[in-house]
Amino acid sequence: MGYKYKKFQGRWLHKIPEEWEYVPTLRYLDSLVDYRGKTPKKVESGIFLVTAKNIKNGIINYELSKEYIEEDSYEEVMRRGKPEINDILFTTEAPLGEIALVDKVDVAFAQRIIKFRPRKEFINAIYFKYYLQSKFFQQSLLSLATGSTALGIKSSKLCLLRTLKPNISEQEQIANFLEYKTTQIDNLIEHKENLLKLLAEKRTAVITQAVTKGIEPNVEMTETGIDWLGEIPKNWKTVTLKWISSRYSGGTPDKTKPEFWYDGNIPWFNSGIVNNLFISEPSNYITEEGYIKSSAKYFEPGALLMALAGQGKTKGMVAQTMIKATCNQSLAVINITDQEPKFYLWWLNSKYKQIRGMSSQDGRDGLNLEMIGNIPCPIPPLNEQKRISDYIETEVRKIDSTNRKIQQSITQLKEYREALINAAVTGQIDVREENAYE
Repeated sequence: MGYKYKKFQGRWLHKIPEEWEYVPTLRYLDSLVDYRGKTPKKVESGIFLVTAKNIKNGIINYELSKEYIEEDSYEEVMRRGKPEINDILFTTEAPLGEIALVDKVDVAFAQRIIKFRPRKEFINAIYFKYYLQSKFFQQSLLSLATGSTALGIKSSKLCLLRTLKPNISEQEQIANFLEYKTTQIDNLIEHKENLLKLLAEKRTAVITQAVTKGIEPNVEMTETGIDWLGEIPKNWKTVTLKWISSRYSGGTPDKTKPEFWYDGNIPWFNSGIVNNLFISEPSNYITEEGYIKSSAKYFEPGALLMALAGQGKTKGMVAQTMIKATCNQSLAVINITDQEPKFYLWWLNSKYKQIRGMSSQDGRDGLNLEMIGNIPCPIPPLNEQKRISDYIETEVRKIDSTNRKIQQSITQLKEYREALINAAVTGQIDVREENAYE
């Protein structure tokens, strides 16, 4: 027998089960501890300090950030309240509204974290965790948030938080149902994410094998004595990139001068553009005046572009432009001469880690044109370069197509998970039914 509903006056919810209440959250808490305040002194080892970075997707992920405080300072840092198993952590900003259950007590909490301890006779902790994760609660939370650069909730607004409260028995049923269903979904997602890792490995192997060994079976090999190359087919040659290319970097027109940018018609790339293997759309456009009065330089379709610097994984990535354009000073233009450019696109991409490591021992510094010119390269016969390029492109297209389908499936599973949680904790589905688990 399903729920009987009553009207609910809410922006994101219009009905709830008749027996449910919508109550002030603080009324049903044993304690609320706001850890905002002075940042504790960090050390190399000691008591693990849980930060807002660690709290994600309902759990404390101890791998996302590893910070520690001195054991002697633990009592002072945690003087407002020590954790118990199944206390609920809530991030107040950067990011706002991430939730996790406490799963160990020998930890400390950093700023931007609030700890809720629900009253056990009224609120089931696992139900409460899912409720706080629900779209309904998160939307309500955002309506109370403030901040221009990073949204957060002030302590004074916590009293406005409210909770949908079925009876405790029903909360336990909802919690058990969601634990069962989300575990199923999470296992499926994990399986698909492992498939993505295998596909990435296969993609790398296909490219590396083809650009170093070729695609012809039973070819006689010879040792080059070059770490980057190893054994290559005997009829291939080796050379450094500077002997088969011209290289230069670009420039950025003064961004304080609108006449260099406004209504421009010259395609211009920044270093982030190399995250696309083949580039057909510019990052921006500059004007003729901006081009003339800067170091920006034209390059033709087919040119290779390598990021000399950039955030995260950008540095060392290589892409091929499909359009005539210009670029900034953080990109190296590589014009391959008398060879097949696409072959060297694949070759340079296969050596991404080695290229990043050229800049310094730890890879933190930028690359430069001289370094790029000294990259060792194989030179297969020209017709073989073209066959290898076509082969790689065909195989990579298949792998990337499968990858997109799996990514889409993961996105759908995550959306289903979110919708299921929201429906269960707002009473839009009745999980008391015997067939709810099917």
